[in-house]
Amino acid sequence: YIQTLERVIVEEKELVKATTRNVMAMQVETIFDPATDVSKPNKGNFRPFCNFMVNGTIPMYVHPELISDDTLRVQLVGEEEKLSEEEEARQKKLRKDDDDEFL
Repeated sequence: YIQTLERVIVEEKELVKATTRNVMAMQVETIFDPATDVSKPNKGNFRPFCNFMVNGTIPMYVHPELISDDTLRVQLVGEEEKLSEEEEARQKKLRKDDDDEFL
């Protein structure tokens, strides 16, 4: 998963630098253009923590709620599914506040 995500300017192009860790716990930095280098994972992808691919080969995961820039979030993970009004009301009913009692 992505630990840090920041914008960088390379040759007058605004790119994104994603910092991750590999299986050896070494830091890996990947610089890419979110408009052209990002694609959705394949249907047969069995990685639970992969919500986009960089250059078609590098699996990445970032939680959509942690990206404050709406344009970047849509480029990386796409739009959220639109729920029907009934489903949205049901989801609101299921959500609990931090102040809810345990009983």
